[in-house]
Amino acid sequence: MNFEAAVQARLVLAGDDYHLCFHIQAVENRERSGQIGGQVSSMDNIFSRLSENKGKERFDQVLQYGSVRIERIISKGHTSPDEGWYDQPENEWVLVLEGSGSILFEDGREVTLEKGDYLNIPCHARHRVSWTDPGQLTVWLAVFYT
Repeated sequence: MNFEAAVQARLVLAGDDYHLCFHIQAVENRERSGQIGGQVSSMDNIFSRLSENKGKERFDQVLQYGSVRIERIISKGHTSPDEGWYDQPENEWVLVLEGSGSILFEDGREVTLEKGDYLNIPCHARHRVSWTDPGQLTVWLAVFYT
């Protein structure tokens, strides 16, 4: 059986706040015009294989579908490279699943995220990771979208 991922992203207004909602579903892809969709691939569990990767920050792609990309990032005392700021062409919604970290914006604003906290970073908002907890793993879930 072949499957493909159906991804739907919505920005929802709740009171004075906007919330980014994602609906991701694996659906059977039946042959159409001789084309068969991709196979489902998964990590089984977002908390599996959390090894520190020999001192390097680890980036695992969880899903890519159209303009949506989801990554799991594992940090331990890591920060962004010194050579500059992230200036991405897509929006980034980031959630801290474990640990904690801080994101510094070019305008001087710094946001510290702890387990369960999330942040939406608009495209081209220049930012960098200024701190992650050196005493434990920080597990991020980053959703990039346009």
